[in-house]
Amino acid sequence: MTAFEHAVAFVLDHEGGLVENPVDPGGLTNHGISQRAYPTLDIRALTREQATELYRVDYWLACRCNDLPPAVAILVFDAAVNQGSATAAKLLQRALDVSDDGVIGPATLARANAAPIDMVVVRFTSRRIQRYVEGRGYVTFGAGWITRALECALAAHDLAREAS
Repeated sequence: MTAFEHAVAFVLDHEGGLVENPVDPGGLTNHGISQRAYPTLDIRALTREQATELYRVDYWLACRCNDLPPAVAILVFDAAVNQGSATAAKLLQRALDVSDDGVIGPATLARANAAPIDMVVVRFTSRRIQRYVEGRGYVTFGAGWITRALECALAAHDLAREAS
């Protein structure tokens, strides 16, 4: 499997199918794709394959995940899907101690590709969880978000072991 295939399988497993939770700010969601993010899309009719392509273009490629080590890419990708691309970029930048402008550029990529993977996984995940704790919706969704972040960290460690 490619790094993207691992990452999108992780996301799709955690996002599930059609969900219409009245307290979810995304509104109607299918395969994790929300009506709020894609207001002109027929969310109810969205297929897993269509969701996968949206994830590839709008999150994976937008966050330059192809240019990151696979273990780091899954962290960034999952956070981008769940918390937004700019937030995911900033979390990575803070974990790497580079300027946190929310855009994954040459300095971020260079540091991500040189840094010890275990350090990046721990620092990224701790910052991701802190953002959840400080954000809206934590009381309702916090336990699930934290579980997802920790499971993503484990998936990242698995990818790192496979790559070595």
